[in-house]
Amino acid sequence: MNKSICTEPSLEDPFSNFKDIILPVGWMLYRGVNIMSLYKPNILDGIKVVIEKQIVFHSSSLDINYYVNQKCINPTIVDLKQLTYSLNTLDVIENIKLFEQKKICQGGPNVINFPGLMKICY
Repeated sequence: MNKSICTEPSLEDPFSNFKDIILPVGWMLYRGVNIMSLYKPNILDGIKVVIEKQIVFHSSSLDINYYVNQKCINPTIVDLKQLTYSLNTLDVIENIKLFEQKKICQGGPNVINFPGLMKICY
């Protein structure tokens, strides 16, 4: 089941052009005065919460940042569109859907320590 997020447009709301956003299952929304964050938490080992995927919108600086496992990434490296202001709701929704489909690895041994190790993705 998807979550629908509704916001009422207003002059005080820097994200007023977001009327309805459908988030994939497991995704959450945080809103502050000048910030909106769409994120997917992941629980490791039953206790540690890590933000697996996140898009952060800063209305004061007009920055839009993408994070994977709490590390900032360039969205074009993982074939996502770099969003820009003024935000197009359809572009945001499409990017969230594409981001959700990306497989995220939690890591493994450092290849420097294992020269014969090869990375294989399924």
